[in-house]
Amino acid sequence: MEWKTMILGVEYTEKKENRFYLIDSISDEFKLLLRSNLSEICYGINKLNIGISKFSLQNTARAFLDRFGVLDGEINDRQKGFLGELFVHILLKNDKNLEPLSLFFNLEEKSAKKGFDLVFQNKKSQKILLVEVKSGLKLDSHSNVTTTAKLLIQKAKRDLVSRLSNSNDRERLWDNAISHAQQAILDSRSEKEALLKLLGDNWNNLETKQEFIFAAGVFADFAEKINIEDICLLNDGFIADSSMNDYSDKCTVLVIHTNVYRDLYNFLIEVKTNG
Repeated sequence: MEWKTMILGVEYTEKKENRFYLIDSISDEFKLLLRSNLSEICYGINKLNIGISKFSLQNTARAFLDRFGVLDGEINDRQKGFLGELFVHILLKNDKNLEPLSLFFNLEEKSAKKGFDLVFQNKKSQKILLVEVKSGLKLDSHSNVTTTAKLLIQKAKRDLVSRLSNSNDRERLWDNAISHAQQAILDSRSEKEALLKLLGDNWNNLETKQEFIFAAGVFADFAEKINIEDICLLNDGFIADSSMNDYSDKCTVLVIHTNVYRDLYNFLIEVKTNG
């Protein structure tokens, strides 16, 4: 399996359209990527275009850390989810074939997240892409990091399908997705109305299939590598799963293997302090 360098500190490979990333440093290139995208990811392009200081990079880092909390000792479950989702958002936003339709921050100030983890449009297929992210440490009870990744991916799949199968949850999820897209899509774009309609048509129309990405953020050292073949076999099983047929005609997985979450946190502290 050939690994390629995306930017310094980030290597990636693909198999059967499944994506695998190794992030072993928060390099200057990665920091530049964060600096260039963090405010837009968190608040959306339309708020950035207002030009007020609340949405500056420094204040965005401050707002992120207010929500994240202090990383004092072991990282907790909520913090794992926060950083895992940020990693996924940054990496997918770097894909020129994907159009982000959701924000990292909730629309209600500091409230619990109510919608899909991430929503994109696949520019090639013109379909909505829903991303569910689960992140965690490799536990002593896990035989290897591949086990950790598989458990996280399976949980992402269960949670997303469960919410979509509940009509009340489904309506709330799509309403939230439309509200997020209002901020994420540039107001001046001629196709904005069509994209919002595409999102609106999905909430109660099971004939309209979305694409899914089930993502795992595996926080572990690199003494062992994740078995790509095993992960691809797991997704092959998802594709054949009849419980998916009502909602999706394509699903892939994305795995991030990293041990530098504390370095990412420290960088955000630096941005909050010095801009």
